[in-house]
Amino acid sequence: MKITTELNALHLVPSETKPTVNIRMTISNDSNRDIVLRFNSGQQFDIILRSAEGDEIRRWSDDMMFMQMLNETIISPNSSETFAGDLLLLDRQEQPLPIGSYLLEFELKGSPAPDAGAFKTTTIKSILPLFIDQRMRAS
Repeated sequence: MKITTELNALHLVPSETKPTVNIRMTISNDSNRDIVLRFNSGQQFDIILRSAEGDEIRRWSDDMMFMQMLNETIISPNSSETFAGDLLLLDRQEQPLPIGSYLLEFELKGSPAPDAGAFKTTTIKSILPLFIDQRMRAS
């Protein structure tokens, strides 16, 4: 299994009133067997914006509801699956972020079988830097 995480920009000079960043995690299956990712709910991933010190500023799943059901994604040999979302780059009070360095954490909520179960998970996550160069304007 190979995991790749990408941002549409690591260095951001926002000009939008509600700027967002797109982050994607791709899981590629380079084996000769299916990879089964099991999820404990309808939520397949989460994106967390953190300060450079690691404090949580915003979470993609804030104010979202997900179905409470077990489900799975199967990645066939020599195939890949991409999980992606857009995160609003404002704090939880909808205020602009100050100039500075941040961390974007992409966390897959599914676990590879056979280790996965309703009460057991294996965290797959990636952390990428994000730099904001000018103060953003809120709408």
